Amino acid sequence: MMKLYPYTQINTENLKGLLILSRVMGLVSYLLFTASIALSLWALYVELGGSDTKVGHDFIISVSPSPIPILYALALALCIAVSLLVLSSICAALVSWEHKISKE
Repeated sequence: MMKLYPYTQINTENLKGLLILSRVMGLVSYLLFTASIALSLWALYVELGGSDTKVGHDFIISVSPSPIPILYALALALCIAVSLLVLSSICAALVSWEHKISKE
């Protein structure tokens, strides 16, 4: 049976809290990565469409907002997601290393 949480092959006797923390950080990083991609694509789709504003009788102004703040938010969210994933991988590696050493 396939388990859906990260680092399912790692076991430990002494560092269970660190293993749980690394699994939670890995899961949060996956969710943040997916959500940031989906929400930024949705925001770009909505905001890049622009809107027409009628000024006066025959005069229409087309307003198109800048996508730069959305792209900055995407970059920040992706950096945070990658940083969390790296940190959770380091924690899982420490747990695995400790388990391997304690077995010997």
